[in-house]
Amino acid sequence: MPFSVDGGDITITGDYINARYFSIQVYNEKGQLSDGSTSLADYLIEPAEGFSNPWSTGIYPPDTPQSFQITVSSNAPEGSNMLSMPDTGTKGFLMLRVYVPDSLPFSANIFSTTQTPAQTISAAFALISGHLPLVTVATTSGDVDLPTCSSTQGAQLTNRSTQGSVESYVDLLTPGLVKAKTKSMFNSRGQSSAAPRLQFFRTSSGSTPFPNGNSAYAAAVYKVLPGEAVIVRAELPATPWDSPGTTWQGSNPVQWPTSGDSSEYQLRYLSFCSYLDKLPYPVVSITDGCATDTQIRTAMNGDSSTIAIVTRYNDRPTVDEIGSNFIWLPAANSKADQVFAIRNMLPSTSFAESVTNVTPPPNGTFNPTLTKSVMGDYYPTAYRCDLDVLKKVGPINCRLK
Repeated sequence: MPFSVDGGDITITGDYINARYFSIQVYNEKGQLSDGSTSLADYLIEPAEGFSNPWSTGIYPPDTPQSFQITVSSNAPEGSNMLSMPDTGTKGFLMLRVYVPDSLPFSANIFSTTQTPAQTISAAFALISGHLPLVTVATTSGDVDLPTCSSTQGAQLTNRSTQGSVESYVDLLTPGLVKAKTKSMFNSRGQSSAAPRLQFFRTSSGSTPFPNGNSAYAAAVYKVLPGEAVIVRAELPATPWDSPGTTWQGSNPVQWPTSGDSSEYQLRYLSFCSYLDKLPYPVVSITDGCATDTQIRTAMNGDSSTIAIVTRYNDRPTVDEIGSNFIWLPAANSKADQVFAIRNMLPSTSFAESVTNVTPPPNGTFNPTLTKSVMGDYYPTAYRCDLDVLKKVGPINCRLK
C-alpha cells in the first residue's frame, strides 16, 4: 500500500493471521527497507490488551480472533509495535506478507474454513478484503479509516491486459526503478562481474524491489535447453513443514523463537523457486514456480537430503523414469538466464549455517566461496544433465561437464 511520508501517523489494526508466517514492513519510495525499525515479524508483534500472540502461546486457532495494533510514525519511539516512516523521499509503501496461510485462494477458502470457496480472482479479493487489517491515517482534521480495494479493483490489478507489462506496473509504484537498475540482476551488463553459473551465492539485499527483511536467498544462475535438466542437491534444515495445520499441513503458527535445541526448528520456512532474471524477477510460473518446504519434504518422503530437477515443461520427468524421488520446478521456454533460489526465513539463533548469516555482498558482486564456507553441509550443489542420461543413470550419477 503506497502512502505519503509527509502525512500523519498510520495505525494498523488487525487480527493475527492463521499462517506459517506473516509480517508488516515499511519500504521507501525505491522499494527498499530503510534504516531503523521498518519490519515486524509475527512473533514480534505485541497483542492488544486482553489478547495473546499465537507465536508466543503456540496455540492457533484460538476460540476468538486475537488482535494487535501497529503504528507507523516519523517520530517512532523505541518500543513495541512501532515502525518508522521511510528516512528518505516523499512516498513509502506498507507491505503485509503472508506465507503458507491455513487456506489458499483457489479453490479453497481464505484464512477460514467457514468461507465459501473462491473460484475467481474477484471472489478471492472479496474474501481477502474481509480479513485485511484496518489502516487509519491521522490528518489535520482527524483520523481517517482507509477503504479496502473492491473485488473489481483487485481483479483489475492482476489483469496485465489492462495494466500493461509487469515492468510498467513496477515503474508505476516506484518511478525510475526500472531505468535505474539493469534489466538483468546477474549478467555482466552494468555489473562489476557476471554471476558464476550453477554456483550458489547469497544475493544482495538491494538487488530486488521490496525485499523481505526476514529472509535471505542462496541463488544460482542457470540455463536449460530442450532435452536438458538442472539438478540441485541440498540438505534441508528442520522447519515446521509437518506441523499439524487446521486445513493444510505446516500452515499454523508455531511457538517462536525456538529454544535452540537440536530437536527444535532451524528455520521458520524454506522454499525452492525458479525465477526469471528480469526485473522485477518474477517466478517462472505462479502455479508451480515455487515449492514450499512441505511440498519438498512430501515429494522426498520426509527425507532431508533433497533432489530438485528443473526442466522445461515438455521435458518434465517422472519418478518411475529416473528411479528416484525428487521435487520438480519448471524452467521457462527461453535461452535467457534464470535463477534457482533457496529461501531461508527466520533462522534460530543456533542455526549458524543459514544463508542469512552470509554477509550480503555489494550490488553487482557475487560470493559463492563465502556462501559455501558459512552454509557448510547445507550448501547446495547444482549441475546440468542430459535427460536421456538422467533416465538411464539417475540424478546422482548424471552430470554434464
